[in-house]
Amino acid sequence: YGSGLVRLDRDSKVIWKLERNTHHAVTVEPDGTIWVPSQHYRPEGVAGVPDLEPWYYEDTVLKVSPDGRVLDEISVLQAFASHPGAFSITYTAGTEVIESDPLHLNDVEPLPAAWADRFPQFAAGDLLVSLRNTNSIAVIDPLTRLVKWPLGGLLVRQHDPGCLPNGHIL
Repeated sequence: YGSGLVRLDRDSKVIWKLERNTHHAVTVEPDGTIWVPSQHYRPEGVAGVPDLEPWYYEDTVLKVSPDGRVLDEISVLQAFASHPGAFSITYTAGTEVIESDPLHLNDVEPLPAAWADRFPQFAAGDLLVSLRNTNSIAVIDPLTRLVKWPLGGLLVRQHDPGCLPNGHIL
């Protein structure tokens, strides 16, 4: 999955390219910082994630500078590692278990500072992520790299959740 990330000028000339396995959504903050889902092939698995049998893809969140440098990378699997049973509901439409793509991260959006007071359980910059294959969304603290809040059981193969200025999540 994925195909990299490029920034183009208004004449479609390449300004920079990032040769990483990025995919799905791209969120650009007002200062030009970019958040994008990424993925690594893990034939040996991921340390601290004992409940999945390799091989599989590890979903990560990339924080990319306006000039195309990776500033940070957060493993979504490791963020969930402290939540027992988080990987027990990885199903396609029906009953087939998908072990090679356990989460299928399809969106990441930081909570805007201007709206943080409307979400008292979160902090400005916390990351709302969408995990299609577990039919869940979650908020990850980018400083601790851990899940602050997961929500599952109400969603089915969702894409593109977002925080609203009224304190709700759409």
